[in-house]
Amino acid sequence: MFKFDTYIIVAFVALSLNVIQAKSFNSDQDRPGKWLNEIFPLLDYVGTQYGLCTSNTSDGLRKTLSKLSVLESKLTGVQDQHKGIQKSIEDHSTEEKTLLESIEMRLGKIEDHIAEINQTQFQQWSILEVGSPQDFKAVLDRMEELQMYMQRKIANQQSVKIMKKALIGMANFKRIGTRYFYIETEVRQNWYTAKETCREMGGYLASIKDYSELEELDKKLIKLEHYWLGINDLETEGKYVSEATGKKATYLIWRSGEPDNLVDEDCVFISSVKNLRKSMNDLPCSQQHYFICQFDNEI
Repeated sequence: MFKFDTYIIVAFVALSLNVIQAKSFNSDQDRPGKWLNEIFPLLDYVGTQYGLCTSNTSDGLRKTLSKLSVLESKLTGVQDQHKGIQKSIEDHSTEEKTLLESIEMRLGKIEDHIAEINQTQFQQWSILEVGSPQDFKAVLDRMEELQMYMQRKIANQQSVKIMKKALIGMANFKRIGTRYFYIETEVRQNWYTAKETCREMGGYLASIKDYSELEELDKKLIKLEHYWLGINDLETEGKYVSEATGKKATYLIWRSGEPDNLVDEDCVFISSVKNLRKSMNDLPCSQQHYFICQFDNEI
């Protein structure tokens, strides 16, 4: 027991001397570990002389010192990382501050620009309000130019619509003889509605060019029914005109005894009924019948 206590006392004294010696130096190189290394042989000798241990007494202290050095190194690394993080935070704060200042400056410029535009517009309107007669004339001339431009644009758009409509409608017209016709065989309409239907398809209620064309059309009239033509004397009794041209009908072939103009019979038809084939007759325009459209407006 005495020997062990003696060893502890000697070790404590040696460590105390080492610490005291370390404090007497200002250099970072004169650290406690250096003095411990120098007294390790003394500790081994004391331990051996007094039989305090069977192996080198300094081994345990060396291991402890080594662990302390590792911990100290890690602590230094952590401190360096902490300093790096602090610096990064400071740098980011500086960047954010710079960015905010830049944004504020740009917003200020935008506001100034908007103010300039508003001021310019106000000045322009002021000139219009109190300007000279020449200024007003220039404005009116410009407005007239814009109006004419818009009218032309609208007319062009309408022309395009008409062309599209005509192209779509043309698909319904079939070549019969030398021209294109559409023969309605599903829906009966009065003469006025039939005229509008043909117009919507891009054509006109048909007029007939000659007997050869009448024969070709007659072959296509597969249903026993009357078929409206565009020929009529609605404006002047006895003066038959083409709906397509507005001029006198170029070809008329009346059934015997026709036209008789019974009960305001002003609209002309042809028929597939046996005793009425290949001839023309007149009926009241309000009656419902099939009809024939032509694509052109030449006849």
